[in-house]
Amino acid sequence: MWYTTTQTAQRIGIDRKTLMRYLKEGRIKGYRIGGRTKFMEGDIHEYLEGNRINNGYPSCNNKEKRSGISTKRIRQAV
Repeated sequence: MWYTTTQTAQRIGIDRKTLMRYLKEGRIKGYRIGGRTKFMEGDIHEYLEGNRINNGYPSCNNKEKRSGISTKRIRQAV
């Protein structure tokens, strides 16, 4: 199923402008269809799963995506 930007933003619980920024940053996948931006249900689910909090902390993979620093570089620095 396809969702519009407004529907996706509401489903995730963020503002539409924030959603578009996340799309530009590569945090969520989107598609251009007929000149409009659409989101697939599976991609929305993937985004939500990637932002799940485990034991009170965001998952390590999500932290790496946001900071742009890989754990390999962090381990080398320590």
